[in-house]
Amino acid sequence: MKKKVFLLLLKNVGISLLVLALIIGTGVAAFFISHQYYSKKAEVEADVEVLTEYTDILSQVKTDVITKNMIYAVDENDNIKAIMLEICNTETYNMDYITIPVKTSYTIPATMYQKLMSISEELPQVVMLSKLRKYMPEDQEDEKAFGYITVILEKMLGIETSYFTVYDSETFAERYYKQRAKIKYRNAKDAKVAEEEAKEDSSESDTTPAPGTTETTESADRPKVRSVSMAIFVINDDHKEELKEVMDDKEEIMKYIQEEYKQEGFASNLTVANKIGYAEAYVNMNPDYYHFWGMPAKRRAGVFTIKPVTSQKLIQKLMKNTVAYSEPQFDDSIDTSKKITISEKFLTGGIYTEDTELAESIKADREEDDDSTSTSTSASPEPTKAASSVADKVSIDKKIVILNATGVSGVAAETKSVMTDDGYLVGEIGDYTGNEAVENTRIIVREEGIGEDLLVYFSDAKIEVGTPEGDYDIEIVIGTNDA
Repeated sequence: MKKKVFLLLLKNVGISLLVLALIIGTGVAAFFISHQYYSKKAEVEADVEVLTEYTDILSQVKTDVITKNMIYAVDENDNIKAIMLEICNTETYNMDYITIPVKTSYTIPATMYQKLMSISEELPQVVMLSKLRKYMPEDQEDEKAFGYITVILEKMLGIETSYFTVYDSETFAERYYKQRAKIKYRNAKDAKVAEEEAKEDSSESDTTPAPGTTETTESADRPKVRSVSMAIFVINDDHKEELKEVMDDKEEIMKYIQEEYKQEGFASNLTVANKIGYAEAYVNMNPDYYHFWGMPAKRRAGVFTIKPVTSQKLIQKLMKNTVAYSEPQFDDSIDTSKKITISEKFLTGGIYTEDTELAESIKADREEDDDSTSTSTSASPEPTKAASSVADKVSIDKKIVILNATGVSGVAAETKSVMTDDGYLVGEIGDYTGNEAVENTRIIVREEGIGEDLLVYFSDAKIEVGTPEGDYDIEIVIGTNDA
């Protein structure tokens, strides 16, 4: 009898323990499942928040009357070699291209950066635009990666784009060449901008502009006229003729667009059908009248910082322009093999102005550039558009040494980094030990015909035939104007 009671008791205890174990197990499982669910939900919600702007770009592409197309050129190593903002006006049939220097540094705002970290842990908060594709996951499709990149650029410029387009760097180089230019602009006049951008300018010096940036004297109540030297991208003659052959015929334009979408390395969030929708406008556009600008910026040691509000005003001025272009931006009197001032018809940095003072400043710069061109005694031959092209690098296989004569630390290293990224063979860098001061950068070549393609890296460099250091083919002495 006692044995049966004991066995019954043991059975009941066992059942109780089993039930307790099940309860505990169920609780642990429920906690684990809930934790996974809410963690995943939090991640999804974070991604959704991050992708809100991106979705606007990727899924809600705007086919506006005036479209803003962010164009990228990318090489096989995922380096971004060029960025242009294309503004296409289907009412005036104007086409404007604004170069955004790829050597632009930008600090992503903290809130946006925290969200983007869920997309790529490799993304630093301070980015160089040329490296943005490298910061994105390698296995991420270009269409998605450049969606995020475009969100970053939109934030930097304070604008919304209509869509983006990606080309491989070789295709891009076949269409556009690098043009050395002085971009003149007047700081935006907003009170907020006067407080922010003027403060930023004066933080370096009350009277001296940032190296690579110049200014003219203005009255205290007016923003200063400033200029910055940069290389902008301009359509080359071959691509211009290629477009002319198809732009008289709507069906030919449609075929051209379809073939473009099939090219290797091409990516866009605008469907081919939507792109073809612009064919009727393209028929009325003349490639001879395309205009090219540079985004207002500051430049120091070869690195640019975009002036966002001034850039917004530039973009708005171009978008609101109701006057159709009726002649080329660069007429025959302008020597485009030299550095040019972007000021045709008193257009300064893309901004129409009736400002007589500013117009006279531009005219004086143009005459000064013409005088320096006519009196030049450089032993090197005149560079051509072809020689300035990204595709025709006559110095690509030459050994180069870079010497820093600016007195600013790091300029030679930064220049080497930029040129090495572009494929040049830069060996040593060091400080210039000569006794004389060097203002304009000197490019000393061992033989005539080389070095012309290096002019785009400097504001007003001069080429001379001489004896570079050691066994180098080219010696670059960086002057204070490029500090």
